[in-house]
Amino acid sequence: MPLSIRLTSEEEARLDALAARTGRSFFRTSSRSLIEAARLDSAGHWRVLWQVLVPLARPAILTLVILSFLWTWNEFLIPLVLAPTNEAIRTAPLGLSFFSGQYTQGFALLAAGSVIIAAPIVVLYLFLQRHVIAGMLEGAVKD
Repeated sequence: MPLSIRLTSEEEARLDALAARTGRSFFRTSSRSLIEAARLDSAGHWRVLWQVLVPLARPAILTLVILSFLWTWNEFLIPLVLAPTNEAIRTAPLGLSFFSGQYTQGFALLAAGSVIIAAPIVVLYLFLQRHVIAGMLEGAVKD
């Protein structure tokens, strides 16, 4: 069963709102002295953005990427309603629900499938844990 990740309009709207809020809150609280120092070094608008602000925003951006991956990976209802028979656009939890409908007595198989589905998320989080925590705490502490 091939899995593909496609965003629905609801997910895009949710991601756009989260990205706008995260970006706005980060850039509003960014240090004005860093921007002024870059301007004194004759940096233009784009250079200030890409070489000063974006590296500082990396934890927030990575947190947004991880959350959007989680939302897309765990989507259940939209693919079930819009394409219940199309196996090409099933998400992993939706595929597991159809698997559990086929093998109702195979609890060991369902547990193994659940571990396989959860493994990419856990591995991604373990690799990016430091950035996720830094991104979530970015706006919580005022300098």
